[in-house]
Amino acid sequence: MKNIIILILALAGMSFANTAFFLGMPNTRNIFGGGNISENTGLYLKHSVLINDPDMGINLKQQYVRLGAFYQWDFGLFCRGYYLVYGGLRYDRVYWDIGTKAFATVGKLHGLNLELALQPFHDSEMGNFLGYMIRTRSPAIKNITSFVGFKNIPEYRVVERRLSAGLSVDVNNLMVDCEVSSPTSWKTQFTRVSVGFIYKFAI
Repeated sequence: MKNIIILILALAGMSFANTAFFLGMPNTRNIFGGGNISENTGLYLKHSVLINDPDMGINLKQQYVRLGAFYQWDFGLFCRGYYLVYGGLRYDRVYWDIGTKAFATVGKLHGLNLELALQPFHDSEMGNFLGYMIRTRSPAIKNITSFVGFKNIPEYRVVERRLSAGLSVDVNNLMVDCEVSSPTSWKTQFTRVSVGFIYKFAI
């Protein structure tokens, strides 16, 4: 029986060989992980980590989970991106959401780029929205790029128009984003600083 289990694990390991996986945090309130199921397609899972209440029974009911699938594409050297679909809900079913997102980068790899995104989605409490983002990214200097842009895609859940700027560090398989964003109403008490990362690996 032990030998059969070892053989099954070995075969499973062979089936995952050279498969790309990723782990990360888009911000301090969520974590995610996933992997490619083919060269251009994959699945991911996102989960909240925010502790809303010291009572763990209540806190667990307030957590949010999302499942998504994505397709990566490129049109030669100057245009690449991805398309994803997702659905998620809070554990206590107070709200749920579904949506899609298309993201494209126009420009030479590691050069001056224009980044565009559209994200139509439905929130069961707030209704239908069309999220968007447009920003420019500088050429890479010692693995560091800077960006500045405009968006209304929710950073957490609320849809609001925000100006954003920041830096990205891309070393080997690790990318770290540091961003400062502020609503166009210029209410500085709502200015937000966020740090996120994604790490890619293969087994």
